[in-house]
Amino acid sequence: MADVNGDGRPDLIVGNVGLNTKYTATPEAPAVLFAGDLDGSGRSAIIEAGYDTDGRLYPLRGRSKLAYTFPWLRKKFPTFADFSHATVEDIFPPERLQAATRLTATELASGIFLQQADGTFKFSPLPRPAQLAPINGFVYADLDGDGKADLYCVGNFFGPEPTTGRFDGGVSLLLRGDGRGNFTPVLPAESGLVAPGDVRAVARLSPASPGDGPRLAVAQCQGPLLLFTRNHQPPP
Repeated sequence: MADVNGDGRPDLIVGNVGLNTKYTATPEAPAVLFAGDLDGSGRSAIIEAGYDTDGRLYPLRGRSKLAYTFPWLRKKFPTFADFSHATVEDIFPPERLQAATRLTATELASGIFLQQADGTFKFSPLPRPAQLAPINGFVYADLDGDGKADLYCVGNFFGPEPTTGRFDGGVSLLLRGDGRGNFTPVLPAESGLVAPGDVRAVARLSPASPGDGPRLAVAQCQGPLLLFTRNHQPPP
């Protein structure tokens, strides 16, 4: 939580999965997850689904993967061609889908909820380079010494199931702030901030001694703790 645009109202800086995965979500075509006993077997399962351009809801997993959980799929849809046209409603009984928990996501971008004068919030996505990977942690502080707060983003996620693959497109990212809510990406080659692992958190540490710049501690899952220190003088 921080007042990123200087209007005196606190805003919310939020991390999300980003826009560099197989998942898509909009208010008109959200990503959907069903959870429950979907086939009457007495076992709970989950189904990921998404809307196609025809406005119909299709499973995200293929026939082979879903058949591990629902073996009867091989008989109901003998060929892959048969399954390729099947919607979620074609696969599972309507009453089972209605009884299941249905969760939706309408936005996958990381961004800032800017608080408005009436107390509501308006979402503003972070610049495109910040959407290359999930963001799991932020530091909001003046990191380059120009008197304006910047935003340092860390993330990635190595935990998706194998056929989905890792969400590892990021190496962390510094966004230089202008004090009015606008942020400009800084290339890692310029910032020196490179954290390509399965990064879960970041914290700002106090300077090692008076006159030094801020330090950043970055925690990685099954990886070393990274410590970044500013090694140049701030601009005049």
